Amino acid sequence: PSFERNDDRQALGYTPCSSHFSRFPERPAPYVQPVAPAPRPLSLFDKLMGHEPRPFVPPPAPPKPKAMVGISANEVALAALQLNLFTAAERELEGGAVDSRLAARDQYSQLLQTGQAYEANLRSRQERIIREYLSATKRQPRDFSYQVIDRSGYYSYDTPWTGDVRLLPQAVERRNYRYTGIADELKRHDASDATKAVANLLGERMKQQYQRDYDALVRDLAQVTQAYRVDCRYPDVLGAYKVAVRCPSTVARTESGMQIPVVVEVIAKRFGLVIPGYASHNSDVSVVVDGEFLFIRNSLDVPLEVVSLTLMADGVTQLVELKGLAEIEPLGQKQIKLADVMNPAMKAALEVPFVSRREAVSKVLAFGASLRYVPRMPDRKTEVRELAQKTEYRLHELLSAR
Repeated sequence: PSFERNDDRQALGYTPCSSHFSRFPERPAPYVQPVAPAPRPLSLFDKLMGHEPRPFVPPPAPPKPKAMVGISANEVALAALQLNLFTAAERELEGGAVDSRLAARDQYSQLLQTGQAYEANLRSRQERIIREYLSATKRQPRDFSYQVIDRSGYYSYDTPWTGDVRLLPQAVERRNYRYTGIADELKRHDASDATKAVANLLGERMKQQYQRDYDALVRDLAQVTQAYRVDCRYPDVLGAYKVAVRCPSTVARTESGMQIPVVVEVIAKRFGLVIPGYASHNSDVSVVVDGEFLFIRNSLDVPLEVVSLTLMADGVTQLVELKGLAEIEPLGQKQIKLADVMNPAMKAALEVPFVSRREAVSKVLAFGASLRYVPRMPDRKTEVRELAQKTEYRLHELLSAR
């Protein structure tokens, strides 16, 4: 038997009970603004009471129906299936139907290729931004500005600030994108002739999702890659100074370069071996120390025999070996370099480690010498004489004079 277009559609399995069109709300009739009626003439009573004609007040317009949003692929597939059901059956009976499974396979393949292209574009864009961010640390110039805060009181701006400052990238998380899930929705709908309509809907959804992912990727990476972490590696001691170096935790990335402010706090200064200027004398001899050498001057017109020379400091005494000092000619002098004859204990007593002005003000440094000698006077009895003196110096005054 052959079916005509106006035949009973129940033969094709379509009945009002199986239809799901009832799920869609009916479209209401358009609202028409009421026309004001002709004014009614006033009665004699109204005229006597002074009443005015009442204005026409139209009834309120019915609320506009809310637009239908968020139609799912299931609803589109269902509607298209029911609308095309009779046509598909007619083509099949006439022998002109196209294999719907082949059409669905082509639509799915196109969706899959589109999704893969979106994924490749996002990966490429992500890698290009990250690669540029990582390589910028080597290309962009760095300008260091040093701010020195002297808390030692002895800083003389004589030390170059050398250190190792590295720029490290911030942690960047790479994202993975997959759009095959959207394309796989097409397989869940046996929509026959509705395959193209569902594929178009899914393609539009995939495009919107791609645009949202692209905007989020560019926005988030721009925020992460706008700065670098600063790895500030300075030693605790620079030259003769004990320092504390502070660098910013991050530095902003700019086209002209990166400004890195470095704050150097000078805590104390190391002075090393400090030998005070010392002088002691009598009518026979004088002992003078100029900070490096010790001089013994004979003030007599007879030779002077040096018996011993002892250096004195805080709790430390040292007997100096007399090499070439056994005898000093009349009105002559001998000298020795103190650093060459001092033992470790004496050097440690005169060593000034890292100290600040505040600490030095309250400290003293003691130093002196004891010289035992014999003047060789022919007409007098030989006797051993001694010139000894120990002096305390304010450490701050000694250090300020250096």
